Amino acid sequence: MHARGIGALTLFAYGHCMRFVTVPAQPFALPAVLLIAACGGTAEPADPLVDIDPVVRQALGDNLLTDPDLVGQNEASAALTVGTDQSVPAEIATQEAIREARDRAIAQLGGRDAVPELPEPRELAASDSDAPLVMLIDQAAALPDSAACLASARFSTVWAARLPDTLPVFPRGATREALGSDRQQCRLRAVRFHTPVPAADVLRFYYGKASEGGYQLQYAARGERHLLEGEGADTRFALAIRPSLAGSNEVDLVVGAR
Repeated sequence: MHARGIGALTLFAYGHCMRFVTVPAQPFALPAVLLIAACGGTAEPADPLVDIDPVVRQALGDNLLTDPDLVGQNEASAALTVGTDQSVPAEIATQEAIREARDRAIAQLGGRDAVPELPEPRELAASDSDAPLVMLIDQAAALPDSAACLASARFSTVWAARLPDTLPVFPRGATREALGSDRQQCRLRAVRFHTPVPAADVLRFYYGKASEGGYQLQYAARGERHLLEGEGADTRFALAIRPSLAGSNEVDLVVGAR
């Protein structure tokens, strides 16, 4: 603040503002007028985020991981982690979510009466089921006649939306990765997703959907690992289910042309 006396008028400067206060020249006279001028009219309120660092802005606008539906995104104690923009759906393992996923699966099959019983499985070979970590691309390569298409395959979660209508991602399944190809007469889709729904319910869903689609099916199991394979008129598929490191079920669904 700067002050300068000019007779009976004293000017007070506050930054960019100038305030005028008139006082009488005689020290014992009553003040005649007291005028305070406002500064520059009414200013627009400043946006508090205009000059903020972009990283801080993103953090302020990000989801709160205290939200119970988003806690699965917190990888503070994860042994393995990957970068993600959270464009894929989060896995929600509440009892309500499991019940809703089951209800949607039953509805897609046509009602409870349409849910099939699983046949007795054949024994799944140990070499097929005991690997601690299984790569999705290896699962795709195991599908007969798919090797030629892998050279043109590309990773993108968009392939999960391009699965055949007969073999979609299980309701509320959380896609983790996907690859596929439509080049050079290829029709390859490979999708990995997680679901907290028990493996038996997932298997019944795909067994019913594939049966409706006219696939000839074979089912094998060993412990908590399951393999459902099918051959149709012009396509074949393989569905592998095993426990995930997070405690839910990890599902690999591979579909290719015959």
